[in-house]
Amino acid sequence: MSVGPGAPPGRTGSGDPTDPLRAAAAGAPDHEAVAHGAKGATYGWLDAVADGFAATLLGLDVRPGDRVALLLPDSIKLVSCVFGAVRAGAVAVPIDLGLDPPARDAVVAATAPTLTVVGDGATAPPGVAPGRVLAVTALKAAFAAPPPAAFPAVGPDDPAVALAAPGPGPGPDGRPALITLTRGALAHAGRPVPGRTALRSAIARPDGLALLVGVLRGRGTLVLPAGPG
Repeated sequence: MSVGPGAPPGRTGSGDPTDPLRAAAAGAPDHEAVAHGAKGATYGWLDAVADGFAATLLGLDVRPGDRVALLLPDSIKLVSCVFGAVRAGAVAVPIDLGLDPPARDAVVAATAPTLTVVGDGATAPPGVAPGRVLAVTALKAAFAAPPPAAFPAVGPDDPAVALAAPGPGPGPDGRPALITLTRGALAHAGRPVPGRTALRSAIARPDGLALLVGVLRGRGTLVLPAGPG
């Protein structure tokens, strides 16, 4: 069952010509972009709800360069929030819920987010400042919000996504090592992947994010593993 048809009329550009979701939605709005169990989301629907999430963040005073932590399982919600945060000019910080709780909390602490979305199977980290906390129950209204009247001015060299670097432990200073992708790097993070492709990593890991972008570039369908979301 797909969520929604193509993008609603009246959607405008996000202010970033390298936005891979916007480009995919323009070319194939009714094609299924993400499948998750019995759920599915078209490119047009994802494009629209990413705009809604961006508008919600801007309304909560998230500013360009602010970090938005996403404690969400691999899901349609996570994909929507990543691109919505990027469109708001923020740096999306998806956090792998497969990490043990201290490691997750350390990533939140290292990124000092302005806002943290807390979803199914996660909790706001104790003793760590997560910024403003947005519960997963608030996402339905956030996704339904109209697009912003204007998107922040951003360019290909501005940061887009920060990820915990793969590896056995923290960096030399004891803090988690982070990988930051610019908007330009995000747009070309993966080679185009057509057809249906299963996610075998996590979107919050470099290889998982690269696969997501590659599927968008190839107008394919990313099949998420069974789980909440």
